[in-house]
Order: sequence, then C-alpha cells, then structure tokens
Amino acid sequence: MRGLNRQATPEETIEGIKFSLNGRMQYHPEFHFAHEEPFTLSELVYMCKYVQIDGNKSMSMALGRTENTIANQVYMMKKEGFFDVLKSLPDEDWERIIQREERKGSQVGAGPASAAEREVKR
Repeated sequence: MRGLNRQATPEETIEGIKFSLNGRMQYHPEFHFAHEEPFTLSELVYMCKYVQIDGNKSMSMALGRTENTIANQVYMMKKEGFFDVLKSLPDEDWERIIQREERKGSQVGAGPASAAEREVKR
C-alpha cells in the first residue's frame, strides 16, 4: 500500500482510502472489520492496557474499528471511571475473561460501563 506512510492532507483520498480533516482514516471495510459491533469485555481490557502504548491508530487496526471510535470509547471509559479499573485488571483475570468469552461466543451487550461493572463485581 504505497502512500499510506505519509500524512494525508485534509479530506484527501489515498489509494481509495479517505482521511478526515485531522488525518484519521475514515471507515473502510477492509480495515474496520468490526465496525458498529459492540466491544467485547476482553477488547475493552486490551484497549485500556495498551492504547497509551500503541496509540489510537494501531489500536484501531488491531480491533477493526475507526480511530474516532477508539478515541471516543477511551474518553467515555475515562469519564465513567472504568478506564483505570480495566487497565489495572491483573492479567490472570483478563485471561479468565477471554476464556469465558470464547466459551460463550458472546458480545458485550449493554455497553462498556455495565459490562465492566458486571465483571468487576465477579
């Protein structure tokens, strides 16, 4: 994908990929495979633990969401007080969450706050 390593100018399209005024990639089905799907609890924990290390761009590619979705989700979790709770979750607990989700094959339904509340209470 030649050309994606440079900054896009406002509202520019590079090789069929549109970028916003702030340089963030807009929705593209090849990259954002989980667009509009609810986050799993394990994705939320992963996001809290690594977004400050990897950044929104890498996190968006890893989770198949737009950068705006990642930024908004992080903002809401910080605002509601769940970001630090999930970030500090021990890896053993996170592994149990992943295993439980794999067994159930389910998605978090009622949003990150209620999912985090339920998991922290367990």
